[in-house]
Amino acid sequence: MKESTKALINGGLRSIAASFPVFENIAQAWSEYESYQRDQRVEEFFHNMKEQLACVEEKLETAQSHHGDTCTLSALVERTIEKIQKEPSLSKRRIFAIALLRGLTSENCQSFDDKLTVIETLDDVTESDLKNLALFSDGRRIQVDELVPSSQVYRDEASLGETISTLVVSLCKLESRGLIGETTPINRAFNYPGDANHWANRWRRKTFEILPFGSALLESIRKLDHPQRENRT
Repeated sequence: MKESTKALINGGLRSIAASFPVFENIAQAWSEYESYQRDQRVEEFFHNMKEQLACVEEKLETAQSHHGDTCTLSALVERTIEKIQKEPSLSKRRIFAIALLRGLTSENCQSFDDKLTVIETLDDVTESDLKNLALFSDGRRIQVDELVPSSQVYRDEASLGETISTLVVSLCKLESRGLIGETTPINRAFNYPGDANHWANRWRRKTFEILPFGSALLESIRKLDHPQRENRT
C-alpha cells in the first residue's frame, strides 16, 4: 500500500473519530494492524527465503561475479519487499521468495529490467492466473473450449457466459501482460448453445499459446531443486 494511501486511511479514520468517538478504537486498531501485518509478512518472507537458500548456496557464492552491480540487486530486493508487504496470500509470498532468489542467482543474460518485470507481473496476477498460465507450459496451442467444464449442460449462451466469465478475465489479463498470445484457431466442430456469435461462444473458439515472457515467468517461479548431497562413509 502506498504511503499516501495509508495516510489517507489514517487521516480519514481520525477525522471520523473526531466526530464519532466510537471510531477512535477502530482508528487505533487499524494503525496497529497495518504495522503488525507488514512486519509479520517481511519476517515470514525472509524465513521462506532462508528455507530455500540451501538449494542455491553454490550459485549465491558466484552471484556477485556474474552480476557485478550489487546496487541493482539491492533494488530488486527492495522492490520485492514492497510487494510482499501488501500481498495477503501466503502462497503468493512464497512465490515472490522463489522469484527473488532466482533473480539474485541468475547466471544468464537476464537484465535487471527483466527481473524487475517478473516481480511487477507477479504482483499483477493472481494464483489462479498463474495456474492458467501453467496450462500452456508445454508450448502447445490451447483452445478456450478445452478449458471449459465439459460435464456441465449449458441451456443457452447466458449460462455458458456465467461459467467462463472468470476464465475470460484471467486469459485477458495474461494476454495483456505479454504472457500468452492469441494464435490460429484450432479447427474443430462446435455444438453451440444459443447464438453462435454470442461473446461466450466466440471465446470458446479462441486459441492461445504461451509467449517467451510467459515461459520466462514460469521458469522464474519454478520450485528450487534441493542439491544432491554426497553420501560419506
